[in-house]
Formats: sequence, structure tokens, C-alpha cells
Amino acid sequence: MEMNDTDGAMMAHGMTDALFDVNDATHVAVSSGAWTDPSTWKGGRIPTEDAKVHIPMGIEVEYDSTSDVRLEVVRVDGALDFATNQDTYMLVESLYTGTMSRLTIGTADNPVDADVKAQMIFADGEIDLALDPEQVGHGLVAEGKVEIHGHEKSPYTALDGNAMAGSSTLTLDGGTEGWAVGDTIVVMGTELGKFQDEYRTITSISETGNGVVVKLDSPLDYNHTSPEGHDLDIYVGNSTRNVFLTSENPEGVRGHVMMMHTPDVSVQFAEFSELGRTDKSRLLNDTDNVASRYPLHLHETGTSADSEMAVLYGNSVHGSPGWGIVQHSSNAAIDFNFVHDIDGAGIVSEDGDELGQWIGNFVTGVPGTGSKFSIQRDEHDADFGHSGVAYENQARQIIQQDNIAANANTGWMFRAAETSVDNPDRDALQFDPAPLKDVINNEEPAIVGFHDNQAIAVNTVLDTGHRQDMATTTDLRSDMDGMIAWEVNRVFDIFSYTGEYVISNGLFIGADGAGRAVKMPQKHESTSIVNSHFENFNTAISDTGLNHDGVYMGLTFKNVNNKIEAYLYGDERLQNASEINLMDRPKLTIDSSSDLTMGKGDGKIYISGTIVDSAGTLQLGSNRWTTTTHSDYDGIDTTTNDMGQPEPEELLAHHGAMRDGDGWIMPITLWITDRVTGEHHAYRIDINVTGYSDAFMEQFEISEFSLPSNEIVVLDSYAMTHSGDGGSGQPDTPVDEPDVPVDEPDVPVDEPDVPVDEPDVPVDEPDVPVEEPDVPVDEPDTGSGDTPDTPTPPTSGGGDSNVGDLVNWALSIGTSGADIPSVELSDDFTIAAWVKLAEGKNISVADAIVGSNDFDVNFKNGHLTVSHGNTDIAVSKVAAQDGVWAHYAVVREGGTVRIYQDGDVVGESKEDWTDTVFIDKLGDGQLMSRGLVGDLDEVRIWDGAHSEEQVNDVLAGVLPVGSDKDPVAVYDFEDQQDLGNGTEIVESEIKAANDTTTPPDTTPDSVMELGRVESKQLSSSDWIKVKFSQEIPDAVVVMGPVSNNGGQESFARVRNVTDEGFEYQIEEWDYLDGKHTTEEISWMAMSEGTHTLADGRTVSATRVQTDNAGEALVELAGSDVVLAQVGSDANAEAVVVRTDIQDDGTIALELQRQEDSRGGFDAETVYVIRMDEGQSDHFEFSSGVQDKLDHNLGTIDFDADYDDVAFLGSISTVNGGDTVALRLDDLDGGSASVFLQEEKSLNDEVEHLFESVSWIAGEVGVYDLT
Repeated sequence: MEMNDTDGAMMAHGMTDALFDVNDATHVAVSSGAWTDPSTWKGGRIPTEDAKVHIPMGIEVEYDSTSDVRLEVVRVDGALDFATNQDTYMLVESLYTGTMSRLTIGTADNPVDADVKAQMIFADGEIDLALDPEQVGHGLVAEGKVEIHGHEKSPYTALDGNAMAGSSTLTLDGGTEGWAVGDTIVVMGTELGKFQDEYRTITSISETGNGVVVKLDSPLDYNHTSPEGHDLDIYVGNSTRNVFLTSENPEGVRGHVMMMHTPDVSVQFAEFSELGRTDKSRLLNDTDNVASRYPLHLHETGTSADSEMAVLYGNSVHGSPGWGIVQHSSNAAIDFNFVHDIDGAGIVSEDGDELGQWIGNFVTGVPGTGSKFSIQRDEHDADFGHSGVAYENQARQIIQQDNIAANANTGWMFRAAETSVDNPDRDALQFDPAPLKDVINNEEPAIVGFHDNQAIAVNTVLDTGHRQDMATTTDLRSDMDGMIAWEVNRVFDIFSYTGEYVISNGLFIGADGAGRAVKMPQKHESTSIVNSHFENFNTAISDTGLNHDGVYMGLTFKNVNNKIEAYLYGDERLQNASEINLMDRPKLTIDSSSDLTMGKGDGKIYISGTIVDSAGTLQLGSNRWTTTTHSDYDGIDTTTNDMGQPEPEELLAHHGAMRDGDGWIMPITLWITDRVTGEHHAYRIDINVTGYSDAFMEQFEISEFSLPSNEIVVLDSYAMTHSGDGGSGQPDTPVDEPDVPVDEPDVPVDEPDVPVDEPDVPVDEPDVPVEEPDVPVDEPDTGSGDTPDTPTPPTSGGGDSNVGDLVNWALSIGTSGADIPSVELSDDFTIAAWVKLAEGKNISVADAIVGSNDFDVNFKNGHLTVSHGNTDIAVSKVAAQDGVWAHYAVVREGGTVRIYQDGDVVGESKEDWTDTVFIDKLGDGQLMSRGLVGDLDEVRIWDGAHSEEQVNDVLAGVLPVGSDKDPVAVYDFEDQQDLGNGTEIVESEIKAANDTTTPPDTTPDSVMELGRVESKQLSSSDWIKVKFSQEIPDAVVVMGPVSNNGGQESFARVRNVTDEGFEYQIEEWDYLDGKHTTEEISWMAMSEGTHTLADGRTVSATRVQTDNAGEALVELAGSDVVLAQVGSDANAEAVVVRTDIQDDGTIALELQRQEDSRGGFDAETVYVIRMDEGQSDHFEFSSGVQDKLDHNLGTIDFDADYDDVAFLGSISTVNGGDTVALRLDDLDGGSASVFLQEEKSLNDEVEHLFESVSWIAGEVGVYDLT
């Protein structure tokens, strides 16, 4: 068919039209046919050197040439199809395709044959700035249909084990479909900061019974190893594809590939090498470093709800000075691509409105261009993606799963620019975070479906934060599940103004010297970390804020010095998985204080309520930051600035309206994410609409409303583009995810048929009932399995009350204290009060008994603290406990400040302090609006110093008598006066002062005792008795190690443990005589069960019987420091017990005897004590695990200096199988020297492999437990 060469261009105008005038064409296709057939071309002239080629609309040309003739430009308005059954080669400066065109280099039904290579080389040469001022050309710029499909090849696979330096052979774990001799492969580097990816060529490949064996052209230079004790994969990518696009001269003018304004794009199994001109080592500019010239770039192909999805699958992209794959204002599936050797960022969403999915990609070798992330460049100037980011995100709504980030400075970056961004199409968002906001900006969507991603040898795994005005009252959370990160420095770095994350089922292993795994700022809230394991970090969780509504549940730790590092709370917020009350669906109860009506001239909507999820109770739309109150909210209010103050008409236009009898309602969807499961649930709320005529409302009328599905849908992009049998079937991709080696504690699954009943929310009903939304009946099935429903309506207030019959009263405070008349204290003073902190509450500096704007008596770090400005004057050594009444007194006498708890001195100032202070707040202090959460009673202030006897009198309810003993302020709440600010008068267990009733019992629930004994063993039948200082019911006892005065191998054995004491002996092995010189041995005793030390650490004790193999298993949650002791003498021969802490926290016990003995064992009682690892500044007790101890002397430092120290130790690994016991060579107040001592019944060889030793050190004495 012939046609005028201008016809197609006239019919299809595109952005590239100005770059090439078809009238300037030197060669024009006039009929469909082969490129090399003269009859295809006008005048029979096949394109020659520097040709300007035009293929008009209606003409289809098959490119079948291997000529290296340089083409200046090829313009396609018809079709250009590369041959798939022969080699092809095109050297072209610029290839443009029009809006009605088609370009194919293989298709899904007819891919490029395996033994064929299709190459497109972008010619070097200066850009004509007069013709192309924006430098769009010099590359492939397509505005029509594009399909590229090379021979199918698995993009990457995993090593079977490690690969060591010097090896020329790799064993791979399958997944090598399409791999061939001559392919370039990349072995992933595994050492943080070294960027040791290694490129090799396959010289042979074969399948064996053990996997696929690949021989390399040269040996490896580096070791490629994963952490010991974990089944983790090391990945190998294949860079070679038989469709190959590259630059003629990467040092000259490089080519780029841009699919522009067309979603009809499928690019699969192609290689993009040394492409892209945008150089991220330099600042962007409009002259010699323009933006948007990348190796593989989807440019504004559409982001509306009905936009088609482009597909980029199985490609190899490498050698770019800027970015790799770029998705710009497009809907795309970017799946199973191998991106490597990129300077700035691997895969990028550029503008913020992007949609779709990134699944199964492997990005490695992104070192950055030498410049670090900066707020000015990255956010203010929108010149981001230069610092070495595997996955750079301006958009948060793209689903990302099963991706790998390796050898980069940052794995995932979610730091949105403030300029050059677009907001997402609201109709395209399945999960709307703020349905009552006028506009959703690009930073507000939750990161939904971020599942099973991996990060290896990256400095920071995920960096996230906000800058724009954000609606902070959402309960839709980002769900980040199943992440694996190893050889990393930081896992999550959370910047200000963000919040609402659920991080679950993660495995996080630090590199040597790794610092804080999770870092959270002050202006942040509600990050929950659930069922995850932290290993080899100095600090697991660091928070300079409050993390309001965030929970830490079911976490495990190994080789972590600080589990939680926080100014406002501590390890008391760590909860066991057993505390999870797993719910099918959170329960939402709407308060009657809600304003669910809007109308003409009345845009205010206020929704207040209570949520109960698997972690507990929280307020709907609650937000709290520590450094400012302007973003503190409870409930959702359309009149706040962050919500944009939308007009009713704007909301109606978005949501629509339905008739409701004679009136109208606007149904909206609220999303709530469970803080444990990370699952998202939709709730319908009906807003009554008043003040408009029916005629006006009809323009917004909708006939039905269905809640959206909560299913996170991941599309099979391969199947989408392979409708027939073409090709060899979907290539192998790694599908065996690395097992998380730490078995997480089981989460309860047997839920009651009916959700747990929530306590009614006290509501003072208004005189005129607030119109509640009707409960929708028979909502349409969304097909999601997430049953649509409406929140439980609020219960009505009123009813019978026994308040008037109460005898004693207290003040209950929620989040803000009460103003009181100012009291000046310029000399000695005494402040006394009964306090019951709310059960399950985070105890922090925000909890103050009394205070002002520069002074308070608070509970910083869970310890009562007297603070003046930023100075802590005195701190209690004893941690506060929640849920129980405690009496506190603060006395200043002559500049010395003493703190009393339940009558005992628990803290004292180190320096004189005589400043004048004022008190004008009750239940609040310097951190205004963040008052004590709990109850106060019998608060009194005196302008004189009480003696210890007087403090105890007040504790007993007996007040000092005399005119000079009268307090200057009294708040006993017996007058039931309303103090406002949401406080409430409640019944109190504390009797009024001078009441003779006995005060509450503050005796500890139990005790733990540390002791040290000295004895000589005269014979193997002698047993020595030890008596406890006080009775210890159901006592569990551990001893040792034995000191090293006697040269014979020895250890301690215990028997006959009672509530009053126990018996022990120094035991030698049976081949010895049983007599032993004088030794010192420390011991520890406590009641069976789980207890809490005064500094908040937990300690558990149990006993177990071994079987006839001498073995037993013990399950104690959070098995950090574990001590074990044989506690009986059922076996006549000498035995010790070895412990091995499994990856799932289970403790395996094994009896050992001298090596020349054989046979079974009689059952022995073994005592086991487990304790949280750590030290306390105010509590003289340390515990830890020391690695790499063997038969040589090793030192354990206590990080403390004890006057009368007891030291306990136990071997807690079984790396060496020979019978062994721990011995103590030297002990002082700050350290212990120990060694592993093997027995020598068979031979004199005593060398032993490295083992880990659990240890506990503390002052000899009795310790209170709760």
C-alpha cells in the first residue's frame, strides 16, 4: 500500500512531532515489507548512512538488517517489527514512534529466538539544541504501542550455600531457565559498605543432583557468605538478554529509552546497558544535565483509576550514571527485573501519583554518587535519587513485594519532594487514608502490601518521612510484613511528621558494629513492631518521642545491648506474644459527642470513637507528638488545618449522596488497620446532609454503596501479557523465600465466636440526641471476606450510680492535668501523694504528680524524678509499677533532695539545689498537656522538710500536728470538686488522712536472693546446707561457677531445695577422689514463675525433669540470659547440664557425664532461670551473654562496680560436644575471669571450641520482685 508520507503524521500528532519534520525524510516506506527489500522504499532506496527514515501510518516494516549504517533518525507512524528468527542490528541516533504506531522487538506470542540477537545501538553525536532544546532525542522515544520480548530467562537465582574467594565454580539452587555459556552473571556482595558484586562469564553450565553447577571464566575475589545460624540466600543475577539496547559511546552522548504518554507497553527479557544521560553525580540543570533521560523510563502513561497498566518484566538494566528503571506518572507492573551497577537509584517512582506494583525485582550495586541525602537537594529542590537508593519512592501507593535490595546505601526511600510532584488520583486509591480531607497529597497514602522484601548489605533498609501538611488522624497504617534484612546498619529510619506503621514478622540482623535498628523521632506516632527478631545491634528500638499508640509485641533479641532506648519509656512496653488477643476484625464504637451532620454553610464533621484491636484499646483518630501540641488530636475533625477545611459540596462531589427516607446521607469509608495483624478493615459511616434542596442533591445521588475490598491484589503481569502458548512459559523466579530462623511465639488463634465485649465508653448524652448513622442492612458482599459493617453505636449515659455512697475519692486523669492556685517553694519543702499509674500504660516523663512550666515531679524513664528545667535533681533507684497504688514523697532539706517510695528512701540528689520553684499544675508539669495517666489521691505540699518518721506517718494516714505543720496545699478530693480538663472523681482505695484504716499493702510479691558461700569438700558424700534470708516459696536455685583454688575439675551440684534453703556440694568427676579444697561459689534463688525486677526487667524461673537420655526442653519467652543447674542427685555419678538456646527461643537441656561412661540416665531435676539482658544505672544488677569463650581465660565485664558481688554463669551453647563445665578464675567488683574446663577421663586434651556464656552479677542480698 502506498500513501503520502505526511498522511500518518497529520492523523497522529504527538510530543515528538516537532523533533522531526516528515517532509525532511530522506527515505520513506511506501509499502509494507522487509527493511532490506527495495520495494518497501520510495524510489527503491534502502536507508543509507545518516538517513532520515519515515514509516507512515498504515505501513508495516519488518526490520531484518544487520547493517552498521548509521541512521540519523527513524520516525514510525505505522509499524516497525524486528525479525525474531535472525540477528538484527540497528545503529540509530533517534527513534521516534507516533501515537498510532507500533514497535515490536519480539512479542509474547513470537519472542526473539534463543539463538538470535536483536541489537539497537544509539549513535553518538552532538545534540542539535536549536532543533531539540529539551534534549529529548538521542534514544528511543515512543508514544505508541511498544512490545519487546526477548528469549525468556530467569533474572536471578540463589547460591546453594556460600561462595568463597578463589572458587571458579558456583552451585546454584535451580532457577536458571535460559542461562547459557557466555552469559554475564553477577554474584551479590555480602559485606556492608564494600560493594563487592562480582561479574563473571559462564564457561559451562550443567544440572546435577545437587543443583545447577556453573563454571566461571575467573575465580572469585571475595567471600560471599550469609550469617551463621540462619538459612538465608545469596543471590546471583543474570545480566545477559538477547534483546540488547545500548549506547555507541557511553563516554559521549548516551542514549535513553522513554515510553511517553502510552500505557500500551510491554517490555520483557531485554537488556538496557550503558544508557541514560541524567547524571546524578551533578545537580540537575536545563543545559547539560537535564532530568528524565533514563535507561528505561515510563513517562506519564496515565495514573487515573481507569489507566491501563504497562508491564516491564524480566529485564536487565545496568550501567547508568543516574537511575535505572523509572516510573513517572504511570500505572505499571515492574516485576522480576535485575537492576545493577547504577550510580544514583535503582527503581524510581518519580512524581508521587504512580500506581501499580513492583514485584520480585533484584537491585544491587547502587553506591551513590558521593553526595548524601539532604533536605535541600532531595526535598526542596526535588533532585533526589543520588545517594545510592535501591528503590526510590515518591509514591507510597505502589504495592511492593518479594523485592531484593543489596549493596546500596538505602534500600527503600520514602522521602517525598516538595516540588515537581503530583497527587494521586483519589478514585484510584483502594485505601483512602482521610475520606474527610479535601485533597490527598502524594505523602498521605499508606504503604500497603509491603511484604516479604529483603535487604542485604545496605546501610539503611527503609527511610521514611514527610514534609507536607499531613492529616494525622488516620487509623490506616502502612503494613510491612515478612521483611528480611541482614548485614545492615539500620532497619527503619523514620523521619518527622510520619506515623502509623505495622512492622511484623521480620528478621533483622545487623552488621558488625550496627547501631540502632529502628530510629523514631519526636514528631511521630503509632509504629508497632510485632513478632520480629533483632540480632547484632547495639540498640533494637530507639525513640526520642512517645510513639503514641505504638506497641511492641512478641519480639525476640540476640546480641542486642539495648532493647529499647527511649527518653519517655523503657523495656516495660515490651509485651509477650501471649498478650495478643487476636481479633478477626477491630471493633469500632462511635461516641455520642460525634457531630455526624453537615449542611449548607456547615462543613464541620467530627467523628470520635474507640477502637479495640488485637493489641488493645485506642482512640479513633488519635495523634500525639512530644515536642508540640498543635498536632495532638483525638477524633477526626474537618475544621482542622491539616484536613483542608473542605466545603460540604466538595465532599459530596467525591463521596456522593443517597436518599434516606425524606433526607439525605453521605456514606463514607473509614479504614482501620489492626496493629498486630497489619490487616486493613473498612467501616461505613453515614453523614447526615441538611440544608439543601432535593434538586441540588440529585446531582450527587448514588443508588448504592459498597465498602471497598481489603484484599491487596498482586497481578500476574506475565500472564497478563501472554494470552496464548507463545514462548516457553513463565521463567523460573526464586519462589522459596528464606525461612526466618527464629520461630516466633505462637499467636492465639482460637477466637471466641463473638468479639470480646468492649467496656462501654462513658458518655454524657446531650439533651438532644445526636443523630447516629443507621446500621446498614444487608450490605452488598464485597467479595473480600471482610464483612462490611457499621461501628457499634455509643451506649447512652445515665443509669444507676453508686457514686454518692462512696467514702473515699481520688482524681482520675487521662492525658492532661488540672490547673491549681500557684504555690511558691523557696526553701525546704515536702510533697507527698498516693499514685496509681494506669495499668498497661507507658510510664514516662509525661507523667507528673505536680509541676509547672519549669519544674515537676515526674516519672522519667519509669522512675520518679525531680526535674527543674532540663536538669534532673534527684532520681529514684526503684522503678514505678503500673496498676498499683504507691506512696511518694519528695523532701528538700538544706539543699538536699530525698525521694521516698512507700516510706523508704529510694533516691537522693548529688548536689545542693536551692532554687525557688512554683507549682501550678496537678497531674501535669513541664511537658504541658501530657499529664499523668492514672489516679492521684491525698496530694499535700508543705513548706518545710519532713523527717523519715513523718514521711512514714503520712504514709500511714497520720498527719503532723501543729500550726507549723499545716500544709500549704491539700488535694484529697473528698469534696468531689470538678477540676475540669477531662479529669474525673473516682472511688479510691486510699483512706482519708488520719483515718485509722490500714493503708494498702506495698509488700513485694516475691523476692530473689543472691548469695556467696565458701566451703571445702571433704568427701563425695558430704552436702552443705544454705539457709535463705527469708522464706522463698517454690524456690528455684542455681549455683556456680566454682572458683579455681583447686586444680581438679569441679562444679556445683544442688539438692533438697525447700522454701527455707538448699543443700550443695562441690562435685568432681568420678575418676577423681571427690575431695576438694576450699572454693567460693555464688548462688541465686527465687520463686518459680515469671517476675519483674524493680528496674523493669523480667526474670523467669522453672524446673524440669530430664528423660532417660538426659534431655529436656524448656520454653521461656525471650531467652536472653539463661542459667541452668542440676538440682537433684538421682544419678550416683557426677553430671552437669549443658544448655543450648535454639533459634526459636526454646532451651534444650542435656546432661553430660565423664566421657568414658555410657548408658542412660536416671531422671534429674534441672532448675532454669532466664533473665532479660541489661544493666541499670539505678539498680545494682547486671546480666548478659559473653560470646567466644573457650579453654583459655576470658574476661566478662559487668559495666558496674559492686562492693560485695555474686557472680553466676552458665554455658549457653553446645558448639563443642566434649563434657565441660565453667570455672571462675578471678572475681572482683567489676569483672570475672572464666574458662571452660573439660574433664580428662579419656585423655588429657582440654582444648574446647568457642561457646557463649550467660552471666548475672549483682550485690549479695535480697531483691524485691513483682
